[in-house]
Amino acid sequence: NYYDLNKADRFEALFGGLAIGRNPTAEQGCYFVSKWDFSGVSPQGDGEEIKRNLYAYLNDRIRDFSAYYREKLPEPPRIDPRDALSSFRSLLAAIRKTDHSLYLFIDE
Repeated sequence: NYYDLNKADRFEALFGGLAIGRNPTAEQGCYFVSKWDFSGVSPQGDGEEIKRNLYAYLNDRIRDFSAYYREKLPEPPRIDPRDALSSFRSLLAAIRKTDHSLYLFIDE
């Protein structure tokens, strides 16, 4: 990903032959990047089951994010299995302690 700070050192290999590689912006390689695709979350069951499925998905994405950026985050986010919003707030708190912002891609 163009914006991914973990891929900043591979910019030339990834984008060097492209127009964007010849004219990079200041935002290149400056962001934490996460991609959420809600099409994989099962909509089956009652409201509580759907909520559990959604929270499990979000917590998995937050865990994956934390592992991928472990060297860039000052602390891992706290994962709350019953409340993914709390997990996300913990992730945002960890990100705020860095000099970078989050670029969140959402696909439903």
